[in-house]
Amino acid sequence: MASNNNEDDGAPGKRKRGSLETASTRDDHDGTTMTLTIPTTTSSNRPYQIVGARPWLDGWAGDPMMSAEENDGESRKILPLVDLRPYDDFDRRHLSLAQGDNDKHGEDDDAAVVPDITVVNLPLSTLLSGERSCELPPRHVEFAILVPHQFVQTFRDNDEEGSRCSIHDLFFASRSKSTLQSRKPWLVRQVMFDGDSLWSEASEIGCVRCFDREGESGVRDRCGVFPYRSLPRLWKPDPLVCSDILPALKDWILDKRHPRSAERIDEKSTNDNCVECVDTNGTVPEKSVGLVLDLGSGAGRDICFLAEELKQFRHRLLRQATQENHSLRSIRFVGIDNHKGSAKRCLPLWKNRGVEDIAYPFLLDLKKLHLVRDHFMDASKLLQSKPLKNQRSDILCIFAIRYLNRKLLSYIANSEHTIDEVPTIIQTQSTAKHSKGVMQPLPPPLFLPPGTIVAISHFCKSEEGASWNFDHPKESNVLDRWELKKLFDGGACSNAKGHERCWQVLKDDLVFDGDHGRSLIQFVARKVS
Repeated sequence: MASNNNEDDGAPGKRKRGSLETASTRDDHDGTTMTLTIPTTTSSNRPYQIVGARPWLDGWAGDPMMSAEENDGESRKILPLVDLRPYDDFDRRHLSLAQGDNDKHGEDDDAAVVPDITVVNLPLSTLLSGERSCELPPRHVEFAILVPHQFVQTFRDNDEEGSRCSIHDLFFASRSKSTLQSRKPWLVRQVMFDGDSLWSEASEIGCVRCFDREGESGVRDRCGVFPYRSLPRLWKPDPLVCSDILPALKDWILDKRHPRSAERIDEKSTNDNCVECVDTNGTVPEKSVGLVLDLGSGAGRDICFLAEELKQFRHRLLRQATQENHSLRSIRFVGIDNHKGSAKRCLPLWKNRGVEDIAYPFLLDLKKLHLVRDHFMDASKLLQSKPLKNQRSDILCIFAIRYLNRKLLSYIANSEHTIDEVPTIIQTQSTAKHSKGVMQPLPPPLFLPPGTIVAISHFCKSEEGASWNFDHPKESNVLDRWELKKLFDGGACSNAKGHERCWQVLKDDLVFDGDHGRSLIQFVARKVS
């Protein structure tokens, strides 16, 4: 969430507690006229302020019961805005500080001008249906909402006896209507009403913009194609996805060595630090496509983040139209989950954010290792009905965010690094207990090519032998401090020359979540030959 410090005491739009703003507005949707009396601060029983465009841009200091003047001494931030209007209304006009400079992308990502506000269009109907509810911010994040014109009166009358407002039920209810279970309301701190007064004020201060859904920038490049741009988001991916997986995949697209890897490798290691997927002879096939697998993908937000950022990254490079960039590698993403409803959650998210062409859901029971081997050994099966013509698909990265399957991790850690070492038949003497206690044969070893990255972010004890003092997850589903390091650092593949180290641990750090202070492991290992 971006912030903007603004302590201008004389900024227009700041009013004392309890002051009212009366505006006669014409609703340009049906031509009717209505008069709205809009308080600029919260009522005693509501944790939000009703504001206009200017107070919203003045920033929020963090206390809903204080007026803007009283909050002047506090550090202020512009709250992210959830625009609840239908797509067509948002496309016609919406609030934004970006006036065109943001559409001009330089060669360097950091050189792009980024607005200091976040505005995301999530139509109310898509939130009530659940289609886009996973795009709302976490419940501990403060934000603002823009109420559609047809819901303004209902929203204002919500406190009257017998009046029901779906927006209030969605954001402020402390109990679920379907399950009747208690829940934590979202932290909506500011509310704006769709109407002429809002857009007139927004136009005066220059924060109204049109949106081209076919190409967000609204400008075609010299080839006549709309360049892809990642959209603003209210949620954040796991830190491991941003700090380690994304840079490694960018370098793979460019066929570069990964400078960050060298810094994280143990000083005693003398192996090549290149993070890339290579063939058994040490070369990269010209037409290979890297597959990124998310184990236990859930709603698919981590894949969505990677797909958006890398699609934008690749489009920017291709627009430079250099001979070198014509050979950029391609990446596809597969979200693997055993929940039958996972695809229904992932697909709308990926489609709405423009990455459904490179991200695919796949239903697979990851506890059945023979099925895992069957699909990982022929990764094209994971793409189902969207094969890559004349291109070979190799697994580039396997990651798991808050998903723990120890049996699967052990199977991956003990994978072979050359296809010649992998048996083609199941060894009947190798057995494992089935969940019902029946002895079942283990599948042959898995093959993962050198350069394959395994990245894991999961709850982990802060030190060896430490207790776990949290209700969720259960201690049995929490990693021991050095469990992953021992699993992968000790993993060895046997060949004619004897035992060799197969994995290089690139990262093994602890972080803490922002909700409860639980410790999580941030672990990355790379397959080496």
